[in-house]
Amino acid sequence: MTVDVVIAGGGMIGASLAVALAPLGLKVTLVESAPLGSESQPSFDERTTALSNGSRRIYESIGVWRSVAPEATPIRRIHISDRGRFGFARIDAGEQGVAALGYVLANRALGTALWERLAADANLTVRCPATATGLAAAPDALNLEVEQAGETLRIGCQLLIAADGAHSSIRQALGIDATTWDYDQVAVITNVLAQKFHDHIAYERFTPTGPIAVLPIAEARSAVVWTLVPEAATRALALPDGEFVADLQQAFGTRLGRFTRVGRRQSYPLALTRSGRQSA
Repeated sequence: MTVDVVIAGGGMIGASLAVALAPLGLKVTLVESAPLGSESQPSFDERTTALSNGSRRIYESIGVWRSVAPEATPIRRIHISDRGRFGFARIDAGEQGVAALGYVLANRALGTALWERLAADANLTVRCPATATGLAAAPDALNLEVEQAGETLRIGCQLLIAADGAHSSIRQALGIDATTWDYDQVAVITNVLAQKFHDHIAYERFTPTGPIAVLPIAEARSAVVWTLVPEAATRALALPDGEFVADLQQAFGTRLGRFTRVGRRQSYPLALTRSGRQSA
């Protein structure tokens, strides 16, 4: 089997690229190990993503934005402050001449819209769940070995895209080195309901342990990303809701009034992985 492009990884990057390539008439195969909606799918989990206005234009141009726009919350202002310091900065969409500076969207909603488009195009073949297990270079193609439903497939292609995450097996198979910097920080993520309506303002507050982002989302709620050192993150995850809210309130302040409810908490370790090369 030979195609023009194989994309290894069907998360946010791989699925977006596949949809963008569809109008070009190329034969594209997408290989993804975790089905949409499964607990093992890291791209389209419970987190939200703050998309820039430029990213919104990209999704609009490839025909995805119309499906997700009703679930996207616009960011019309950004408020940036530093705990313990007097000054702050504000950015306003109106002053920039745009309807919104960005949009906050649930990852699952974006994943659903992308995968619906993948299923609708005849030039796209999706192999999921399937796993890339081997890679060999031929004189005129790359041959990817894929395991699916107990069978081994060999797919030849002119271009192979490694969109399989920070610990990319494709990158490793090509012998591309990568450097990882552990930030020694953990992002504690949750949703909160506050006394005041967020009024489509995104807050970024810097603290000694790291930044707190409070982003407007649907139903007058706000998504919180609280960056902590690992020990503090472990403690924050174990606290009863009332004590967690009190600690968050003290760190963030009262620009939204009092936080009255908090959702389920999750945590993600933070690190930067940089590939030695972008192509091979």
